[in-house]
Amino acid sequence: MAIEHAKANPTKAFFVEFLVKDISLDSAILDLIDNCMDGARRLRGSGPYHGLSIKIKVNSDEFSIEDNCGGIDVDVARNYAFRFGRDPAAKPPDKSLGVYGIGMKRAIFKLGRHVHIESTTRSHSFKIDLDIPRWQENDDPDSWFLPMTVNELASVPSDDQLGTLIRVTGLHENVAALFRLPYFCAQLREAIGRRHEGYINGGVGIQLNGTAIPGTSVKFAYLGQELLPAYESAQLDGVSMTLYAGVGDAKRIQAGWYVYCNGRMVVEHDQTELTGWGESVEQAIPRMHYQFARFRGCVYFDSEDASKLPWNTTKDGIDVTSDVYRSAKSRMISHTRTVIDFLNRVDKELDEPEDKRILTNILEKASYASPMRVPTAPKFTYRAVPPKPTPELVWVRIQVSRADIARLAKCLRVQSNKAAVEAVVEWYLENECSDDEE
Repeated sequence: MAIEHAKANPTKAFFVEFLVKDISLDSAILDLIDNCMDGARRLRGSGPYHGLSIKIKVNSDEFSIEDNCGGIDVDVARNYAFRFGRDPAAKPPDKSLGVYGIGMKRAIFKLGRHVHIESTTRSHSFKIDLDIPRWQENDDPDSWFLPMTVNELASVPSDDQLGTLIRVTGLHENVAALFRLPYFCAQLREAIGRRHEGYINGGVGIQLNGTAIPGTSVKFAYLGQELLPAYESAQLDGVSMTLYAGVGDAKRIQAGWYVYCNGRMVVEHDQTELTGWGESVEQAIPRMHYQFARFRGCVYFDSEDASKLPWNTTKDGIDVTSDVYRSAKSRMISHTRTVIDFLNRVDKELDEPEDKRILTNILEKASYASPMRVPTAPKFTYRAVPPKPTPELVWVRIQVSRADIARLAKCLRVQSNKAAVEAVVEWYLENECSDDEE
């Protein structure tokens, strides 16, 4: 009896088709930006990132992304960066956005048929030119290599030259068609500004077709001790969770929960059962409607090991089976309930005269700030203190000798005749008039 082997390795064409099947074009581009951000973190740790830039160009002929975020080390390129899946021996940067080791390759395959990559570090540079259809034709198990040209540098490049360029040409027809549509670029610009707001606000400059992309930020209302968002932090199985809950502008489209993993937004203004809305739970969170348009919640998950974060493989949603997320969700629901109780009271004030709308008045006077800069309390806090009524005033005219009023003012240590008379009235009311004489 002879023992033989049946081939089980995938064909490249099947592998590529399977890899890109469930990822959207904008998510693929965001994956490439994630790689740039990981480079920024390798260079600068937790920031700031001023001086680092990412330049993206899209048109119907090509896509390119270029950064000055430090480049890819040649040994990393040879052994890890272009492998399909993360090698256990490859240590990602702390709080990496790369999890599975497929983001860059998947994005390239999603975009087109020809790719040019070049990267420069302080000691080496390399180039890769890949004709994907030709590469796919050879299904030999030993053919899963990419042609790479390496150069040892004679002099140290400037900081601006330390980075990576990826250019994709021969775009797939559906990709080229989308790139021709103005609305796609507008949507991509907004997605980048939202998803990477933390890095943009930290100093990374991102441009799309030559135009800078501003970072956006959720804003929370606060007013002294009368209105304070909730803040909670916890360690959940190797993941640091930080949570904020409160109120913001009365804009329904911005209401809901925002979820971040290692600084990258993965869920935006969620108003569904994913974050507890409309669930039949003990604290009974209703479905979102206009009465709750001011609700804002942010939860940040951070971990040195990105695989522990509760995001999905495309990093645009939550893994609802994650124990970390289930634990956090119960806390999110508790804070949601407190804010909803406040907003219900605000809604009831609409039936009151304007001078009795205490909470509404607090909201009108409130200031707004991003989560990291807003004053907080362990629980969403509001103080419905009624305004002190203004007493009805009358004019009282008396005549006193100049000497007597001067003597009285000196005795009371006040600076004017009016203050002397007011002090006498106040003292007499407090000391000689009982409450039943009001």
